[in-house]
Amino acid sequence: YFSGVLGEELYKLRIQAGLTQEQVAKRACVTREYVSLLEGGRSSPTVEVFVRLCNALETSPRDLIGVVDGAQGTSRSRPQRPKKKP
Repeated sequence: YFSGVLGEELYKLRIQAGLTQEQVAKRACVTREYVSLLEGGRSSPTVEVFVRLCNALETSPRDLIGVVDGAQGTSRSRPQRPKKKP
């Protein structure tokens, strides 16, 4: 569950910041492929990487896990992920 929520928020915040996966990866000292895995909910970061991702996106840990006013999830509209081609 956490991986999926984190991935959605990571994707949303990255798009809102106007950054590519490559740019976030470079700022967080991880690979672009790892950022892709995180956004897809296929991996969970260590605490150290989580903090670096927050710094890379200039956001708080609460925002990155989608907590607003003590509740899970956000009321902000999410950018839609492009549909994958079959």
